[in-house]
Amino acid sequence: MILLQMTLTNPDIWPSLIHSRFFGMLIGSLIGVISAFIQFKLFDFYSQTLINERTYDSNKF
Repeated sequence: MILLQMTLTNPDIWPSLIHSRFFGMLIGSLIGVISAFIQFKLFDFYSQTLINERTYDSNKF
């Protein structure tokens, strides 16, 4: 909505706003993908650690 209002008041600013908006979306997307990848790797490491450290008591079965 702000992009539309800015272009109505000053049509010369349109390319600059689109450029800034595109790079903002690109940087935000990269941060999201990197953080999701790190969380996936940490969860995988944590789950494998739990599986490897699990001890089974033969008397319970």
